[in-house]
Amino acid sequence: MNCREHSKLVLDALDHPLSPQDQARADEHLADCSFCQGAYRQFTIMQREIKRFFSGDVAEKEGNS
Repeated sequence: MNCREHSKLVLDALDHPLSPQDQARADEHLADCSFCQGAYRQFTIMQREIKRFFSGDVAEKEGNS
């Protein structure tokens, strides 16, 4: 698997769970690729912050509610 294929699987996982085979391939690539490790880390942070924003936590803490 290359980085482009890994990125596609990460995005696919937003819409539906990956098959066990695809999950294993993605995990294997992630274990060996420092570039994708960094990208995945940034992606998960961004995803967490978006969820937090839309849950109202950010607006309430910043006084924007």
